Amino acid sequence: MDWQPPEEGRLESSGQFTLDPEAARAKLAQYLLAEPGLYILKLVQWAVAAGARQIWVKVDSKRVSVIHDGRSLERPELDTFLIDASDRSRWHLSLGLNAAQSLNPRQIIIESATWIWRHEEGGGEVSEERPDDSLTRLTLVGIRPRRIDRDVVPRQR
Repeated sequence: MDWQPPEEGRLESSGQFTLDPEAARAKLAQYLLAEPGLYILKLVQWAVAAGARQIWVKVDSKRVSVIHDGRSLERPELDTFLIDASDRSRWHLSLGLNAAQSLNPRQIIIESATWIWRHEEGGGEVSEERPDDSLTRLTLVGIRPRRIDRDVVPRQR
C-alpha cells in the first residue's frame, strides 16, 4: 500500500486563553534552577552579558546587591523582565530574579541609569526617576545568603 497524505484537519473550536503573570512567575521560580541559591550566578551572568567590565557583589545579613557598569536596562523592559528572553542578558536576569523570588525577598530594587524600580512583598511596583548614573544596581532586600549544595556545583580540579 502506498503512503497517502493524511486528511486535512478540521477546526473544532477557537478562542483565547489568559495566563496569570503571578502564577507564571511562581512556577518559573520553582522550576528554573536546580538550586534557588544559584540565582546569584545568573545575576552575574546578566552583568557579563550586558557588557560589564566591572561587577561588584555585596552580601550582608539583610541584602544581596549586584552592581555593574554594563548596558543599562531600558524602562520598557521592566514590564516583562521576569519572563523576558529577548536577549541573553535579559534571559539571565529573568532566570536569576525568578529563582531569587522563590527565596521570598521582601523587596527587589533595580536602579538603572535614569530610573528606579521597586517590587515590594505583596505587590506594589513603584517607578521613579533618579539622577543619571552609569552603574546598574540590583538589590534583593530580606534575602538571606544561602550555601549552595556541593552536588549542584561540581568542584573544579
